[in-house]
Amino acid sequence: YLYEKIYQREPDKTERKLTEKFIEQQSVVALRTNKVAWQYGYGGVNEKTKRVTEFHLLIHFTKGRWQHSEEFPDPTTGYTMLDIEGGHPGNREHQTVIRRWISPFDGTISIEGSLQHLTDKGDGVRSRVISSRSGIARSWTALGNTVKTDVEKIEVRRGDTIDFVTDPRGGLAHDTFKWETTIKVVEVKYGSPPPMQTSWNTRRDYDGPAKDTRSLTAWEKYAQALLLSNEFMFVD
Repeated sequence: YLYEKIYQREPDKTERKLTEKFIEQQSVVALRTNKVAWQYGYGGVNEKTKRVTEFHLLIHFTKGRWQHSEEFPDPTTGYTMLDIEGGHPGNREHQTVIRRWISPFDGTISIEGSLQHLTDKGDGVRSRVISSRSGIARSWTALGNTVKTDVEKIEVRRGDTIDFVTDPRGGLAHDTFKWETTIKVVEVKYGSPPPMQTSWNTRRDYDGPAKDTRSLTAWEKYAQALLLSNEFMFVD
């Protein structure tokens, strides 16, 4: 499409291969330079496949927390929210909160963390680490106490998601929790571009909405390159 619009012709085989290589390389660059490795949302878990099947972003940021709308509790999702320390699950239909990390490299990671449930009332919370590649890695429950949430090793590929999932177990009351985790690079697969950092922490990396500083996408960069070429700039 770009070649037809800019050059009034189709690309040849070499140009097609160069295009594919450029887009692939720029996609890697975008993942490696993206500081926002975390996403905040809610969803569901398929207990048969042991994977997150739904993920909906929490799109409203207020008073330092991500929630569904300006209203809190929200009419649809209840007390669903995530903040710098942890969060709170929601109602029956939207009860699972998910803090999502997106891998920028191929290799292996480890996870260190601690889960704290803040009261001995209610029935506590259940938290799980779920990989889009391998399913549930570990699961813990907390009721008025603090538990370690370490995972020794998880294999990841670029673009894989690691979800930190918390649900209210049975009851919906007294489910505020704190869960700080650190993801560390254990090994980078041979041939994979190394990530720009070697660890990610839920507290240190926590942030609100990204500033309006969007860079060009891979395809936008390629269109710009074609527009700056001699074939286009110097028309006979």
